Amino acid sequence: MIILKSFYRKKNVRIYLTVITLIFTAIISLFIARNYNVEQANKNFSKSYLMFDANKEEIELLEEMKELSNITYGIKSTAYLTRKEWNTYKEPRDLILIASQKVATNHAIANYEASFFFYMYSSEFYLGTRKLEFTIDKFLEQKKEEDYNYLYINSSDFNNLSKEVNEYTYIINLNKWLNRKNVIQELKEKIPSLKNFEEHEYNIKILDYSQMNILIFTVLLIVLSIIYIIVLVINIKNILIDESKNTRLYQCLGFTNTTIKKYHILEIASLLILSLIISAMLVTLILLIF
Repeated sequence: MIILKSFYRKKNVRIYLTVITLIFTAIISLFIARNYNVEQANKNFSKSYLMFDANKEEIELLEEMKELSNITYGIKSTAYLTRKEWNTYKEPRDLILIASQKVATNHAIANYEASFFFYMYSSEFYLGTRKLEFTIDKFLEQKKEEDYNYLYINSSDFNNLSKEVNEYTYIINLNKWLNRKNVIQELKEKIPSLKNFEEHEYNIKILDYSQMNILIFTVLLIVLSIIYIIVLVINIKNILIDESKNTRLYQCLGFTNTTIKKYHILEIASLLILSLIISAMLVTLILLIF
């Protein structure tokens, strides 16, 4: 304890402590700011989704993946559209059938995009070569993030139709959209039957500065970390030079070189720990104020 008191009485040591503390405080603050912007970006992109076709059995694997926040699956059918003024040309469009217990048997609820089929075209729906007959009860309001057309159908009707297909179309949302590259890689590795993969990015904020902030904070963190390491090495070197006089004194008092090294390690370690504690207190105070 006496050794540490003597160590911290030195003006140079207090300067080293101040410099290290300030840099470390800046690093912690930038780290917190970067994490905040990562959370904001993931929140802003929470309605983005991945869409792909895969075997029906893959639903079990997807449900085990913790990175997924929501899984919707349906049967891909085809809507053949004929303009009322063109009786000869039929345009095929994908239409996903999704199960719902809120819909009566042989009835359906269409989303806003699908409703376009009914108002502008004469429409026929097929699953393979089988013509589907559904009474459309109502149309849902348009959701800007949805880039696909779908019908909600009765669960019993869905189960019957699912027996005629081997694949589902999966629409999945992620807990953290910025981690999508890792999730996509995992999906492609674990699901050999995956195909027709699409990535739909939807940002709920028109002006989203979070991603730019993440880049800026990341660069600053790298720069400050390099500076911190350089300053730390220089300070430790200077401390060892400053303590060389004490080293000779300890040797004269009969301390072994191993014991003396332990004292120096203790001094440097205490400097780092103290700077960490002070930095944490400063950051906490800043967070409480703002």
